[in-house]
Amino acid sequence: MTKALLLPGWGFRSSVFTPLVKAMGKDCQFDNIESTEYGPGPGLPGSLVERAANADMLIGWSLGSLIALQLEIEAPVPGRIMVLLSATPSFVHRSEWPQGMEEDTFTGFRAQVVSDPTAGLSQFVRLNYGKRMSRDIRDSLDRNTVAPESDALLAGLARLADSDLRERATRIDARVLIMQAADDRLINPASGSWLCAHIPHAQCKQFDSGGHAFFLDHAVEVAETIKRWQQ
Repeated sequence: MTKALLLPGWGFRSSVFTPLVKAMGKDCQFDNIESTEYGPGPGLPGSLVERAANADMLIGWSLGSLIALQLEIEAPVPGRIMVLLSATPSFVHRSEWPQGMEEDTFTGFRAQVVSDPTAGLSQFVRLNYGKRMSRDIRDSLDRNTVAPESDALLAGLARLADSDLRERATRIDARVLIMQAADDRLINPASGSWLCAHIPHAQCKQFDSGGHAFFLDHAVEVAETIKRWQQ
């Protein structure tokens, strides 16, 4: 049985993965790290590295995909594979990286989180919605956020601002499955396509809809894609 470690995105608890976990059935034994446990950066907590070392597969979403990439770069495990959902090697705009979020936009959002964490987190959750996402899935996203007053929110934003894994990601030797949605409003799908083109053993699948949290709208198809890819 595959042991999979779940790495949620910024502002979310690991329970956000519940529909995907159910869709995977008994094919995986799941462990999870909370986004509040990623640490302030730029390094990774030893406890996270240790738990990842016991996993056969890392499943990272958004900020969690950055964490998964960093784990594979800094503490690779032979034979371990990765599934990256809504992934990017650099969240913000940089030199020769137009795929990232514009600095002014990111700075404005961070200022909102500082001044009113509840409003900032609520706005962020809405940006995860797909265009035709059901009310049940939207409610699920709303329920599975971390506490607005958590220090981890600002720590996660600092990690998103500082992380640029483009150069080092090209040296990853693990098998990687990258999935994304065309209507993602937070991470340009071109970011995942770039990773797929630059990681030697990567494969990519794009969904037409579902937004940043597409794996909830398409939980069964995402699960089946993972299962086929593992074979």
